[in-house]
Amino acid sequence: MAENDSDAEPLFCVIPSPEVQKAELWKLTPGYADRYEIKNMGFKYMTIARPSHQTGQQIVVGSDNKYWWFIQPAEKFGPDAYFSIRHNEKRELCWHLSDGSHMTPVELQHFSMDPRNIWKIVPADLDVDVLTGGDIERVVSGAIVTIQQTARHKAKLEKIQKSVSDATLTIKQYANHKTTKVTKVYEFVNTPHRNTLCSAPMCYHNCHENCDCSTGFSLDPTSTRQCSAFRWESQYCVKCGHSYMEHRLYNVKWVSREDEQVTVDEDAKKKYEAATEEKEKQEREIMQLNKCITDSNAALANAIANVGQLIKQYANLDLDRSANFVGQMKQSVALLELVLEIMRYNRADTDTVTYAERMLRLLREQIGLIEKAK
Repeated sequence: MAENDSDAEPLFCVIPSPEVQKAELWKLTPGYADRYEIKNMGFKYMTIARPSHQTGQQIVVGSDNKYWWFIQPAEKFGPDAYFSIRHNEKRELCWHLSDGSHMTPVELQHFSMDPRNIWKIVPADLDVDVLTGGDIERVVSGAIVTIQQTARHKAKLEKIQKSVSDATLTIKQYANHKTTKVTKVYEFVNTPHRNTLCSAPMCYHNCHENCDCSTGFSLDPTSTRQCSAFRWESQYCVKCGHSYMEHRLYNVKWVSREDEQVTVDEDAKKKYEAATEEKEKQEREIMQLNKCITDSNAALANAIANVGQLIKQYANLDLDRSANFVGQMKQSVALLELVLEIMRYNRADTDTVTYAERMLRLLREQIGLIEKAK
């Protein structure tokens, strides 16, 4: 039973038919990330929010459509006791009891710490007639859908991971699409003194720097005979080995520098850039898929936990009362066997599979006790 903290008005005022049995009882089924499905035990409807017939108002009404609510603690009103029930899509809106009348619908209003926005979740003792095989069937059906979705996510993940590996190989293959060639370049540099230089093709020797021979600047090769690079009237330079006819006296000298030239293979560059871009895109998809798989695993664990709670309700009944549900229990066994087979085939989380196996054994044991007592 959900009571409003302001005046203890039961929540069945949402549905203006208080004569219906158990209309004040609500079942909270956890989803994931603090989302809950809120189902009325009398009307068997999901509670959802939709616009009312009155202008500018939103109310909570009975509906066949599934809807999720975000239930958030309100610590100001007591630890773990009071909650605001917020619209899952519009978190700024919450359940609000507008006045004390049973005929007044619960409105969705902007959240504040008004006591009429705060609700206390009060557990109710359920009779055996609220236990239905349909509960287990519904939860198990949802679990099967979740498993199938997870399997599709995993298959897509494996495919993308293979593509990432291929893209990585392509990136490595075309990473060296640039070729760098370094060559030596020789240039003249002015100097304040004369130097004996070789002018033979491809010879860049400074055969005698700061030459002190008496001859001044000269283009006449014979003037170099007095340079110390030519000893004992030798015709060949002791530095470069070329004839004196290839030498000159200049006020410059040879200086070398490295010239770097980069050549780009444009086709290889395009393949490298395309593979890099594709890999980045696929890695983003992998992150999204991993999150989907994590969320699906959490949803599956919650679904199986809910099945376990329903099975424990069967197990806690005495044998006479359990006998009324033996048909439903056998049907639940068949459903659990099916979901376990699907979970194993799709490599579901080991802990979840183990828990489901334990609940299946518990259900079988209860059926065995009932049949033995007949």
